[in-house]
Amino acid sequence: MTEPKTETSAKPRTTEWATDEGNDSPLVRTLLTVGKGILTGIIGGMAAFTYTQSSLVTWTINPQYILLLVASTGAFAHLLAYDLHESIRIGIVAFLSGAIMLTLSWVAPLLLLPYSGTARDLLLPRLLGNALRDVLLIYAGVFLGAYLLTLTVDAYVTV
Repeated sequence: MTEPKTETSAKPRTTEWATDEGNDSPLVRTLLTVGKGILTGIIGGMAAFTYTQSSLVTWTINPQYILLLVASTGAFAHLLAYDLHESIRIGIVAFLSGAIMLTLSWVAPLLLLPYSGTARDLLLPRLLGNALRDVLLIYAGVFLGAYLLTLTVDAYVTV
């Protein structure tokens, strides 16, 4: 005679791409997801800022290698995830935190250095424009391109 299925023995059959269930509590899962996303985004945002300001780099390095770091953070946003749900969440958090980091990197000199109010008023729109340009053209293209490429390759390989 077979044992009737109870709540503890009846787990839904899911795959890596369709489950949102892990071994941890929801709070721990959320904190891990946000932590992975913020850390990945900060690295990607700073790498994108370094790429745009490659004249400030003291080493003689090709700026394309720095852009490779931005692409690798997009790939790691998917590879650090347990499943597809978490991958999307990490990707969104990483992209937003990287965009914020890139924007703050552009605006930080105005906030930290002793500029007059008039100089801040004149420079802020220009720096925010530069930051928005970099976020849209460089960071979004490279980060999201690498993220979606990794997602597509992973889906193709696992099926």
